[in-house]
Amino acid sequence: MLNAVIFDMDGVIVDSEPLHHKAYKKMFVDFEIEVSDALFENFTGEATLAICQKICENFKLDVPPEKLVQRKREYFNRLFDE
Repeated sequence: MLNAVIFDMDGVIVDSEPLHHKAYKKMFVDFEIEVSDALFENFTGEATLAICQKICENFKLDVPPEKLVQRKREYFNRLFDE
């Protein structure tokens, strides 16, 4: 019988923010863009799709934001599994 369910709202039990940061940095390299730390800090707390949409607009990328989302999530999952 299940008595309780714990939801980690990202950072409560596991601090995954450093992994997200590394995953974004790897994704930026793949798409040959340089995102300043100041710009990156503005993204904190936003959804991945919203961030990738802003990146595509800001850097005039001819790539759908969903492709960036997919790449970032692949990197995050690999980093998390390590």
